[in-house]
Amino acid sequence: MLICIDAGHGGNDPGAVNGKYLEKEAALAIAKKLGALLEGAGAKIIYTRSNDKTMELGERCQVANKNKADYFISIHLNAAVAKSANGIETFAYTTTGTAYKLAKEVQKELIAATGAANRGAKSANYQVLRETKMPAILIETGFISNDVECMALFKDGYQNIIAEAVAEAVVKIAGLEGVVKMAEKRYNYLKEIPAGEFRDVIKKLMDKGIIKGNDDGKLDLSHDMVRLLVMDYRAGVYK
Repeated sequence: MLICIDAGHGGNDPGAVNGKYLEKEAALAIAKKLGALLEGAGAKIIYTRSNDKTMELGERCQVANKNKADYFISIHLNAAVAKSANGIETFAYTTTGTAYKLAKEVQKELIAATGAANRGAKSANYQVLRETKMPAILIETGFISNDVECMALFKDGYQNIIAEAVAEAVVKIAGLEGVVKMAEKRYNYLKEIPAGEFRDVIKKLMDKGIIKGNDDGKLDLSHDMVRLLVMDYRAGVYK
């Protein structure tokens, strides 16, 4: 099983920008994390770029096609004029076939793992989806233009969550060996919770006395419980 992972933009093309934060940097970081996980699950990985270099869209397709990859996964960050725009969406060229099946599974796993707004699995006439000869998807992992999502997307812990969710979906569709699901992870202490909004919210709930550890400060929270607490916090349940 050969999977081509495409980190969007690069080199002279920074992608979307929010201050010092460049789409090309987070896309590459997530792509490498995803590649490492899928290698651990038994796949062979090729990257359209593994460093900060400029690549045309056609070149990216050529890498996948020339190497006869079985799947193509492109990683991006979204952007919008409205800074309130947020959430994750996953694209395939059409709404039929293996690519769309993968897009739906990736979207499902990402929303379950992150608690982000679900913008759905969709079709799009993107060149990297249209000109690749294997099932291909493009993931918009969140909005760099949204300050809250931007901060999360450039933190190692949240990038790990995204990579693990995508890897879990690929494993299911491609029939690879399993990878550890985020939902199965447990956090004994605050420092073990992924940095970013997840850890920040749990700390606030601890400060409010809503979450209490034992005498040693041990929490024993599952990832699913953390995700639900964060979603409730966003909804104003604990105000």
